[in-house]
Amino acid sequence: AQKRVESENFKRRKSVLEYDDILNEQRKQIYAQRNEILMEGDVSDKIKNMIVSTIAETVEEATTAANEQHLSWDLDSLYRKYGGWGCSEGDFDFALEDETDENSDKIGDIITEKALALYESRKQQAGEDLFRRFERAILLGSIDELWLDHIEGMENLERNVMLQSYAHRDPLTEYKITGSNMYADLIDEIRQKTVREVLTRKLPETIVISPSDLKNLRLGRAPEGAVRRSAAAPAATSAAMKAEKVGPNSPCPCGSGKKYKKCCGAGKNTEE
Repeated sequence: AQKRVESENFKRRKSVLEYDDILNEQRKQIYAQRNEILMEGDVSDKIKNMIVSTIAETVEEATTAANEQHLSWDLDSLYRKYGGWGCSEGDFDFALEDETDENSDKIGDIITEKALALYESRKQQAGEDLFRRFERAILLGSIDELWLDHIEGMENLERNVMLQSYAHRDPLTEYKITGSNMYADLIDEIRQKTVREVLTRKLPETIVISPSDLKNLRLGRAPEGAVRRSAAAPAATSAAMKAEKVGPNSPCPCGSGKKYKKCCGAGKNTEE
């Protein structure tokens, strides 16, 4: 009886590890990409490639995929997605009656050209250094936000695939297949969200805070620049104290509002 119980427990632990390995492999890939972005000072080439590839895939889905299903081109979806910054009303009128591959490529070229022109315009408007930090922050933010949603989705999937056993299917196999499709959708969503926000979000007026400063703020520490400035403050305060004799009951020159003997003069011989 003990052997049977231990065997069942071993199978459960092995099953948990197999499910964890699938998600862990996805986690390694996401974190490798994230670390690569953090190490790079300039992600403009990545963003431009995302713009081109995302538009190409969206146009292909609205045109080529529609033809395969014997449907008319879904040009309204392109207007909804790219209207105002990637296309204007009437840009695709030439393709309404002539749904050919040539016109499909032309639609993609129109959207791509306008999107890249807007990208360069926003870069000049913000300044290269500020815009470089801005687009990197957008990309990292998209990865972090959507990855958390993906983890929650994978946890729900793990619970739901257990029902597949009633249909005589292997839950782990179903988890692998569906999880792989969800991961592909995650990568696509990251690209779509990054492109949209880089080209449409309001540009910041100041330089985006650095990752190290952001980490310090989350931990309740002052940013590095503030630490350097505060380190130089005692020297200036000491110089001011030497220039003018301060009594023990006088307000401290550092501006704390306390008496000198209970602030900077604590532990010192105030009679000197």
